[in-house]
Amino acid sequence: MSRRLRIGIVGDGQLGHVLKEELRLQHRVHVYSRSDGFDLSYPLTAVGVVNANDVIINCAAMTDVDACETARQEAVNANTVLPVVLADACSSTGTKLVHFSTDYVS
Repeated sequence: MSRRLRIGIVGDGQLGHVLKEELRLQHRVHVYSRSDGFDLSYPLTAVGVVNANDVIINCAAMTDVDACETARQEAVNANTVLPVVLADACSSTGTKLVHFSTDYVS
């Protein structure tokens, strides 16, 4: 019998939604998204999310190329700051991190 993992999915876009639907059949899944009030670019918030899960899957990203050009800081926060904060928090706790990257890096 396999162990039911606590999986935290960051981002509830297309990828996050599909992963949530597939993984919740065998694991305990919680989705963290901006629309729910989570701002994981803050280290303390990210640490709390990481501590509550066995695995973090980061699906959050700003992928609209035109929007990345006009909202540079938001793109940097989503595509650079958030992954670094999650990686640091996971590294300090031993939590596994899966990160999906966008094809556009600001």
